[in-house]
Amino acid sequence: MSHPCVCGLLGEFKFPLTSEYFCPNCFSLKFEKKVIKRIPKYIRGHHVAISLSGGKDSVTLLHLLHKYQRKLRINRLTAIILEEEIPEIKMIRRKIVNKLRSHYSDIQIIQKSYTELFGYSLPRLVQQSDEQGLEFTPCAICGVLRRHGILQLSLDTKSDYIALGNTLEDEAGTILLNIMRGTPSRNFRDLIEYKPTDRQSLPLRFKPLSKISEKAILNYTKINHYPILNAQCAYADRSLRSEISTFLAKIEKKDPRVLYNVVSLIKKDMRRKAQVERVQRCRSCTSYSSEPVCSACRIIQKIMS
Repeated sequence: MSHPCVCGLLGEFKFPLTSEYFCPNCFSLKFEKKVIKRIPKYIRGHHVAISLSGGKDSVTLLHLLHKYQRKLRINRLTAIILEEEIPEIKMIRRKIVNKLRSHYSDIQIIQKSYTELFGYSLPRLVQQSDEQGLEFTPCAICGVLRRHGILQLSLDTKSDYIALGNTLEDEAGTILLNIMRGTPSRNFRDLIEYKPTDRQSLPLRFKPLSKISEKAILNYTKINHYPILNAQCAYADRSLRSEISTFLAKIEKKDPRVLYNVVSLIKKDMRRKAQVERVQRCRSCTSYSSEPVCSACRIIQKIMS
């Protein structure tokens, strides 16, 4: 059954929880409006770093911030790429990054490997952890190092804010994961105000795609023919997050409102639970941490000791 777009053309695409269908052009315009209105005004006049993996979410975010840079009054954009050094992904990402460098020649793209930042690649750390029988999953190791690396590179480039491509599914999965691990307070970390002892402020993170579904993002990238990284991480099957994502996908088919309800509830509670956290210099790597030794240094020391 065909559906007309609001402009009269054939409607091929729709957003979750809506009954309207859109042609490719109208869908793109509607999508962009949804994302742009979720970008905070406080980034105006500042330097924004984009965490770029090469996947559909971060590439979409890069494109939109670049396209609307003048309207959003962003002073400067920098793309930060962390290379975990997983062979299959590394080869494909190199091709994607080369295309992005060519297309976004006015954006500084900084790429650092885990070995450059931490002394070891992710495969090396995973292998060592497995050989010692430690409890760390590959995603647990990668997650800690990625957060640390993004912060470090944003500080190195003197960025004021960090844009993350977390989607609706990512946010809902993280919320449930934190609850299942017995650390629900981590769901409120986005609004923590950090108070370093030797720096006025650390780069704050914002997530313009946090209420945008992956299906809508995928449709947007297809319409606009963006080069994206499609390879699946070799360690994905070992992740609890992967099982949660499968569970949420099944639930969403029965009730598409579930993911929105989960994320909206937490965001509402966040307004009441914002807090201040003191940070200090890590004794090992000198980066910022709420503990004397940062989580990245602790996990590496435990694995490689």
